[in-house]
Amino acid sequence: MAEFCLKCFNECLHSGENLTEEDVIMQWDMCERCGRNLPCVIQIKTQEQKEFERMNLDD
Repeated sequence: MAEFCLKCFNECLHSGENLTEEDVIMQWDMCERCGRNLPCVIQIKTQEQKEFERMNLDD
């Protein structure tokens, strides 16, 4: 999978979605679009992952 920072990732999406840091899992890497060393998207979180994180934060 290509590594893109969140800004470039959102610009490349054809669906017009605007994902946030809460919607994705990121790790530091070189963005293949802008060439900057930034946290890059490695996975889009599933709804189950988001709900699990919310449950753990509430405890």
